[in-house]
Amino acid sequence: MARTHALLVHNEPGQAAIQWDDLLGIGLDEAVRASMVLHAWVVNNNGRFDREILDMPHFQEVYEAVAPRRDLEVTVSLLISKISELKVAHAHAEKRAPMPDRLERYAFNPLKSTPFVDLGNAGIWAPQSMLISRAFTGPNLYYRGLGKWGKTFADSLGDRTQRYVGRQLALLEGVKLYGEIEYAKSKHSVDWLWVSDSAVVLVECKAARLTLDAQAGGDSLGAVMQRYLGAARQQIDKTAKLIREGHPAFAHIPTDRLMIGIVTTAEQFYLAGTPFSGFASSGEVPVTTLSLRDLEFLVGLPEIAAAKMVIDHAHPEGEGGRFGGAFSKDQMKRQNPILKEAWGYYEFLSKTLPSSRRTMQSNSLL
Repeated sequence: MARTHALLVHNEPGQAAIQWDDLLGIGLDEAVRASMVLHAWVVNNNGRFDREILDMPHFQEVYEAVAPRRDLEVTVSLLISKISELKVAHAHAEKRAPMPDRLERYAFNPLKSTPFVDLGNAGIWAPQSMLISRAFTGPNLYYRGLGKWGKTFADSLGDRTQRYVGRQLALLEGVKLYGEIEYAKSKHSVDWLWVSDSAVVLVECKAARLTLDAQAGGDSLGAVMQRYLGAARQQIDKTAKLIREGHPAFAHIPTDRLMIGIVTTAEQFYLAGTPFSGFASSGEVPVTTLSLRDLEFLVGLPEIAAAKMVIDHAHPEGEGGRFGGAFSKDQMKRQNPILKEAWGYYEFLSKTLPSSRRTMQSNSLL
């Protein structure tokens, strides 16, 4: 949820804001906050959403302390479907990308984007309450935005992902970090160049997501991995070659140390670096794959330790590695400053209620 704000609401200087109000009828921060309330609401009401609660006296304080009534009403309207509409959405998804019978359990689930089901006289229910609080995270917003703005949104997301990766890498204390370099007209290096004492780390960012069939380990997995990650490896190899050959645009990048590549992905590519992924270490530069989540943990390490971890994971038995479960429990407990700041946009109870009432309100909000 914090990444939703940091990636899709926060704007760097000169960066155009995404007009979420035009798509959702409400700001994205407001929708995320309202989804938290709705999640708590459903959990405390045995899975049912009852509109009459909106008018009950005890609920009025929620509008002042947590989320305005309009925000809740608009957000609910975005997340409700009827059974007939869910069937149509599933049929359309199956038509666009048929899922083999053997992988049916991984097929498109329309409840991920509309977790409330309107059963008419039987009421409005959430079959899986956790989907409510996840409705405004990356994957769902990706497809909402793509449906509204098409390629313009996809290009914007790519730029935002690149900038987000740079913001995260900049958290490494004492890091020497350079943005992409235009070495010829309309020709650019990798997205980020991280110069450490032990290596030059070439970072290429990818915002694309795996198709459902690829996520399920279907026949398209190898081709999809090669298209997304293979292209990134080629860009890393090209940049490394330019540095080694002494291209003047890279004169400030040292050539006396190891070169390692990182491909960052918007979500986990779980099979990257395995014999089944189509992403063996076939390039000239050893490469490891990090999801944004992995990166958020990595930058909590000292810069020297972070570089060593990247080097180690780029050389697992000659295959292009991935991080996966590389971090200890203590490392995963470290707070990421960017995510902490982003989460602050969703804080409400701690800032609006006295402490004695805050505990009561958070425990029995609904």
